Amino acid sequence: MKYPNAYAGIKKIFVSQILEIISVIFFLIGMIAVIAGAVSLTGETEAAAAGLVTAGVGVILAIAGSIIAIIALILNLIGLNKAKNDEKNFQYAFWFAIIGLAATIITTFVQTANPWLAGWLEFVGTVMTVCAIEYSIVGIINLAGAVGNESVEKLGRFTRILVTILWVIVVIMRVWRNELAANSTVSNIAAIVYLILELLVYILYIVLLSKAKKMLQE
Repeated sequence: MKYPNAYAGIKKIFVSQILEIISVIFFLIGMIAVIAGAVSLTGETEAAAAGLVTAGVGVILAIAGSIIAIIALILNLIGLNKAKNDEKNFQYAFWFAIIGLAATIITTFVQTANPWLAGWLEFVGTVMTVCAIEYSIVGIINLAGAVGNESVEKLGRFTRILVTILWVIVVIMRVWRNELAANSTVSNIAAIVYLILELLVYILYIVLLSKAKKMLQE
């Protein structure tokens, strides 16, 4: 095995991204539950009671999603720290991920007290995540080139383009949601859309990580 550190690191990054996907799914279901619950609260007594329960479940799922996301970020850091010993771009990804983790943790604590600040901290965390993933993909592309695996190298370049486009849309929608969408219904719909886009990003990324893991194992 030519790059044992990169292999061990990418294995951990792969697991962290599975957790990220679970986290996004929790957030997505939680957001839908909150919206459904809020709609039911405007109805009759029984419907309002059911709506309150549904909204409560949505909040619990969102909290669970936050906890899973933090665990995923920590595992991602461990993987990046290991992989950087074989490819320098993972080191850049590591520092961006550190900032993203800090922003995510602070967001969890200020969410209730200051939603506006939490929204912008979430935005910072998203941007840092974008940078970390971008540099990780570049690291995989470089490793593929070094071992002469043209298929993974091409997949990496293709994935990078798609991920960049999706992340740009996600970032724009997050800013729009935080600043322009005064109507809560519109804001929640925007959140659902960008969560779906984030899910697509993580799926694309995890496919590349799987290929890279197998490539480095050979």
